[in-house]
Amino acid sequence: MGVVGRSGATTTVAAGGGVAMVASAGGVGGMNVVAANMGSQTNGSKKSNSGGGFNASFHESLKPVIFVGQCASLLPVSGTQGERVEDLQCSIKSFRMLYSCVICVALGVMCLLSLRKLINNRLAYEKLITLINYSLLFWACAHFIRLARKWPSTMNKWTEIERILPNCEQHCNRISTKKKLYILVIVVTILTIIEEALSIIAGITKAKSCIGIWDSVERYFKQSFPQIFSLIQYHEVTAVFAQIVQLYANFIWNFVDMFVMSISIGLSSVLRQFNTRLKIVEGKCMPVAFWAQQKKDYQLLCGLIEMMDRTMAHIIVQSFFSNLYYICVQLLNSLKYLFPNLSRIFFMLK
Repeated sequence: MGVVGRSGATTTVAAGGGVAMVASAGGVGGMNVVAANMGSQTNGSKKSNSGGGFNASFHESLKPVIFVGQCASLLPVSGTQGERVEDLQCSIKSFRMLYSCVICVALGVMCLLSLRKLINNRLAYEKLITLINYSLLFWACAHFIRLARKWPSTMNKWTEIERILPNCEQHCNRISTKKKLYILVIVVTILTIIEEALSIIAGITKAKSCIGIWDSVERYFKQSFPQIFSLIQYHEVTAVFAQIVQLYANFIWNFVDMFVMSISIGLSSVLRQFNTRLKIVEGKCMPVAFWAQQKKDYQLLCGLIEMMDRTMAHIIVQSFFSNLYYICVQLLNSLKYLFPNLSRIFFMLK
């Protein structure tokens, strides 16, 4: 992206391959000041930067994150995998919205069943943990549905600001934002799958160790979902349905943090680029018009941050409380006796 701003005797040029800022005529003694000219300006370097994802918009960089989230029913917005940010839409009558509402209702039902189990039995922290888990997950789903309504206007505003500001990401980041988000998605997804697999295996192993229980799988489901099978008789279909909801729950739990990290990576990249543009002219005598332009850019960035703070406030609070609660639970679990090595490995991974 190249932006050329001209004000009086000052010319500011920002190109995809580098940044050049020149103050001429009207400066001190009429001297020309070349503030910076970073990187190669050849066509070959521009192509390599584009291939590294340095010229990608945040809307484009966020595609893998949104895709994974929508697989788990979150952020029901259409057009997220397209090239044009103007195509983003949130429709109440869309399949994505229906999908999100179904999973949200399923988590709400699990929350109510957990509450019933807690009321009908003596108070125990294991039952309270289950209730808090599903309550937080239901809260998260509701907030992502709420966020979906604001997402098209939010990303349109972000993209508009990106088009105004010069892009010099290749000079302040060794890895582009696009690649960082791809790596984040791959790592979090793999760890979530491993965690869930170990959870199921450890649960079945623990159930198998119980004397007098010949069907370890059935025992595993009854131990994992007592709020369901204390109310109705055990059935394989019900058990599979409960396990699927649990899979969604675990992935949504991790996705909340991944989404907050993705937005943070995007904002930090924009701010780092602004700081880099200021470092370029460090120690140089720049005219008033140059600093006036930097002030405008800074105001745009402040507006972007304030907008994202308002948009993400509920999800950030959700992430904070979820992580704080999870740390407390794991500290409490560390005092318990752990069954054979597989359970210990699962606990350490969590």
